Amino acid sequence: MDKIKKYLLQARKGAAKPPKFSPPAVAPAPALPTVKSLRKAPLAFDAEERALRDEKLQFIQLCLAEKQRGKAWPDAALLIASRDAALMPRLSGRGLLTYDNLRKWREVLGKTADGSPNWSNRDALLRNYGRDTERQGDPAFWTAVLACYLNTQHPKLAKIYRKFAVKWRERYPSRAIPSVAAVRYYIARTFPRRLKALARDGENAFQQRFRDYIERDPETIRPNECWVADSRTLDFMVRVDVGGKWVPVRPQVCTILDVKSEYVVSCQLVVDSVTNAVIRNGLGDGISKYGRPSVFLIDNGADYCAAGFTTPVIFTPKVSGGELHAHSIMKALDIEVRTALPYNAQTKVVERFFREMMEDDAFRRGYVGNTPANRPASAEVWSKPENCNRLMSVQQAAEAIDDFIRAYHSKPSSGKYCKGLTPAQAFAPELRLTRPNLSLQEYFMAFLKPLSRSRVVDPRGPSVVCGKFRYVAVDRHALWPYDGKPVMVKFDNVNANRCFVFSLDGKFLTECRRPEYVPYFARTDEERGRLSAALKRRESERQELKALIMSETKGFHKLDPATIYLLDAETLEQGARLQLIDRRTSVKGETHNPAIYAAPGEAAPLPSPAAAAPLPGPAPRPALPEPPPEAVRKADPDRVRLLNQILKQQSPII
Repeated sequence: MDKIKKYLLQARKGAAKPPKFSPPAVAPAPALPTVKSLRKAPLAFDAEERALRDEKLQFIQLCLAEKQRGKAWPDAALLIASRDAALMPRLSGRGLLTYDNLRKWREVLGKTADGSPNWSNRDALLRNYGRDTERQGDPAFWTAVLACYLNTQHPKLAKIYRKFAVKWRERYPSRAIPSVAAVRYYIARTFPRRLKALARDGENAFQQRFRDYIERDPETIRPNECWVADSRTLDFMVRVDVGGKWVPVRPQVCTILDVKSEYVVSCQLVVDSVTNAVIRNGLGDGISKYGRPSVFLIDNGADYCAAGFTTPVIFTPKVSGGELHAHSIMKALDIEVRTALPYNAQTKVVERFFREMMEDDAFRRGYVGNTPANRPASAEVWSKPENCNRLMSVQQAAEAIDDFIRAYHSKPSSGKYCKGLTPAQAFAPELRLTRPNLSLQEYFMAFLKPLSRSRVVDPRGPSVVCGKFRYVAVDRHALWPYDGKPVMVKFDNVNANRCFVFSLDGKFLTECRRPEYVPYFARTDEERGRLSAALKRRESERQELKALIMSETKGFHKLDPATIYLLDAETLEQGARLQLIDRRTSVKGETHNPAIYAAPGEAAPLPSPAAAAPLPGPAPRPALPEPPPEAVRKADPDRVRLLNQILKQQSPII
């Protein structure tokens, strides 16, 4: 070693001589290529780290070239460090162009079987810093700690570790446990934020903060082609008259927007909850002004997905006895229904409109704040009787919202759909999609909401029963073919005292109404008139049916089948001129009220047997002679006595 140091000092002065010693003559063993395992892929390293790797490789190549010219490795390292430092600025700037680093990097690079450097192992020169992600310690301890940490109750890691560390030291002293720093490091390096949000905050938080959304092409949609509907509770209170007293209420709005232009098609203010009836009113209001859209986008709310509105009501073969039939208001209007993904507000432009409305709520009297923490205190103040009178009325709130919508329509939008136009400009009549209009009768029938279950026609009336009420057909002839059969019943959004009956395949049959009650005792002329009208209506049905029978049979239905069979064709063509022979009237039923009719030209009845001459009878038989007295055999006294005893024993006791 002293000789080598002396040689290096002389090499720096330029008068180096070879050392006077000879290395042992030992043949080197064939080397195999070495491969260094990386903690991550080479492309995962940044560009600066990969450039540093290339400079290390270049330093080895330059030193190898000098080695091949006869210089020793230390001399080659010194020469390249002084001569070619500009070619490797990263290594020279950090003072890494030394013989020690050269030797270390050559070892890392490895050799091939022939002893040359393994240039294919260049990625091994990357700085592979970091710790192993393999967990040290009892696997059961790790499972328990991580299971408590990845919990929706948000427990703190320090407290979790302390509790389980005490438990493991007491119960499992032979098992090693990791340090709290090792657990923290493992969680920080292994669990991304989205994983912790899903495990600790729940799926809703993950969907709202981390789930990606699909970019929609704005050029593939036209104004008035797709509408979106949603509702929200306003952040201010209004006063409502309830039983002569003012009551504070937070109103709600149900809004329908055009997706392309962000134009407000319909907006309804309600003091109660937004029901399906409110949504149907808003949809009808928008269609009456701008026609039908092609697509209706909704969320997963129960009122928006109500059966018969957007979700079709399906009558299965078990109910209808045949083909499947699906009915809904949207199907009748020929509007496609699309449902937005849950917790994906980016797909609904109405959410952006609600954000601006939320900012406008702060200017209203009775503002209670937009955070749940502030609302209870603010609502309590405005709920006092002396303060409730100062709130806006429902009419004033509606006018304020109308002013906000007009200002919103005139505000330019920088979004990808409007492209600098205002919603009013983007929703101009010449730009929006216009579908053919339906007639008022077609619109009325389309907006009828079907019940989710079919109803069986009651022959009495005929009528259908929905809930606790009975609805009698206005046109009873339309329901006669459906006695005892299932039908579809629909209701409108205005009058609950009537319904509309359809066949299961959607054919309109008739309107049904709740019958007017008649007083139990008709005492006044008006009550007697109502009772008389009800009796006439009931009797008219019987008379009409009898007339229909008469027109179909020409009156021959009153004869018995045997007599009808004997009639000739000419008589059947002329019609029946029957004669009532006899009848009997009873209240037990038609079978107990027989009637005898005679056909025209029928033979006269035969005379009664009393009026006819007696027929000659057979000759009387001669009387048999009585037997002589001595021929009668006397009974045996012993037998008579025995027979009497037997009869006495068999006779019942009275």
